[in-house]
Amino acid sequence: MAGSPIAADGTIYAVPDTEVEVKVDEKSAAKKGGVDATGDAVTLGPVPATDVTDEQIAAAKKWAEGDKGAADAGCTFDAEALATAAAKRRDDAVAAKKAEEEAAKRAEEAKQARTIDTDYFTMVLPDWFPIDEYEITSMNWSSVGAPAAFRVSKIGGNQDPNQDADFYIFVYTEQPSFGACFSTVVGTTSGGLKVQIAGGSYGAGSDGSIIDDRPFDMDPQSYANALAACVTLK
Repeated sequence: MAGSPIAADGTIYAVPDTEVEVKVDEKSAAKKGGVDATGDAVTLGPVPATDVTDEQIAAAKKWAEGDKGAADAGCTFDAEALATAAAKRRDDAVAAKKAEEEAAKRAEEAKQARTIDTDYFTMVLPDWFPIDEYEITSMNWSSVGAPAAFRVSKIGGNQDPNQDADFYIFVYTEQPSFGACFSTVVGTTSGGLKVQIAGGSYGAGSDGSIIDDRPFDMDPQSYANALAACVTLK
């Protein structure tokens, strides 16, 4: 192959080093038409758009501009426009890849911010949980039989009691005494410790009635179950 063609959409192709032998006898040489080659075919494969270099584009453009055989065959094309299309295709692909990588990086950072990793469990809060508005605090509740405890709470004070999404995660041998609006036992670790999620708060209205928490518009037990599903025990 003398050089890479440029497709109408700007695709540049890898130039293979395949050599094809063509034997031409006197009779074939006298023909004005083409000669069928025998042996291995030359196969073109596109270069991934993000990997195309300026040098490859320039080489393909130079070859297109000097392709007298194409001109003699009546092929008309604008080598400059094709080279511009190739550069745009490459630049667009590079920009898209960069945006994808940055989005993946932000997603991973956000996932890490929502992750609580301990010796007993790993919890990755769902992406709908507004972790930027919350803080994760490790607590020492060993005195009440919980060797590890963590609180996920609204930054800057309590929430509206009707939307209280604060919760605790307890690791315990004996269940600690803790009043909560919702509670669920996630399971037992390989070391025989229980892991429990509890939280919310019952508030009393002015008429003495109980205010029912609706964290993220879920009933308390559904919220507790959704949190429990985010926990992997160790």
